[in-house]
Amino acid sequence: MYKEKNEKITLTFEIERVRPSVTQGGASLYCNGELIGNFGDNIEMITEETRKTYGPKIGGYASTTAPEKFISALFFNPYRGVDKYRDKLRAIMESSRKEP
Repeated sequence: MYKEKNEKITLTFEIERVRPSVTQGGASLYCNGELIGNFGDNIEMITEETRKTYGPKIGGYASTTAPEKFISALFFNPYRGVDKYRDKLRAIMESSRKEP
């Protein structure tokens, strides 16, 4: 994508954590309100209160995956076939361009 000088595109990422059970979880990643993809979350038993957790702690279990990990997966995913995320993000960026 080519941009003119001083052109800006604003992208807002949101993570919605999903907990189908106490020990299982996932995260839905949205960009500018559009669903980009769903990812597995790392839910662990938290035995140390000083350990950083994210989302709700249920029955002593909580997510240990930081929100930025899901966002970085869009750009640095080592698996083939994830171009769908890049393509979705590109479409959102194109639609987010401010027309003069």
